[in-house]
Amino acid sequence: MNPSSTMPPLVRLATTGIIMGACYIGACTFTAELDPLDNGQCGTGQKSCNERCVGLADPRTGCSLDTCAPCSLANATARCAPNGTCTISACRPGFENCDENGLTGCETDIDFDPNHCGSCRGKCDLPNALAGCTNGACVVGSCLPHWGDCDGKPENGCETPIDTNSLHCGQCGKTCAPSHQCVMSHCTSGEGG
Repeated sequence: MNPSSTMPPLVRLATTGIIMGACYIGACTFTAELDPLDNGQCGTGQKSCNERCVGLADPRTGCSLDTCAPCSLANATARCAPNGTCTISACRPGFENCDENGLTGCETDIDFDPNHCGSCRGKCDLPNALAGCTNGACVVGSCLPHWGDCDGKPENGCETPIDTNSLHCGQCGKTCAPSHQCVMSHCTSGEGG
């Protein structure tokens, strides 16, 4: 009798059904049992990512695109569109998809964009002013020359002509003396003094 044929295995290897083998003194034998993923194959409605099969409707693995990278859309939570691409599920608060392009995500900051203030259609247009947007509301960014926002109401912009208004001459709140008038933003007397 051959002594090596009765000896127990010294090492037995097994890893998740992929490679199995046994080693005896002087010889080792291995057999490979390949599952579908090892052949690069996944079932219908799946693709291979990081050596495992994943669904084609999972934005964490790029939907059905030829990538395993997660869907990444600006200021948005992603979902998979019916055509298998990444699209917007929801915008982050304060942002909207004003260009209506799902690939750019929620690109517009409606809290601070004067062209889309508070909503995609919320354009700030204030009289005699360069408009701004703060927390989704139109504000006076700055007044055009010779105009002032003396009542502090952003909805009517810069309503006061500070170059001719004797109550706000040159700046809001600067009042000319009763005998003076406001000319070119300066208080002057009727005699030019």
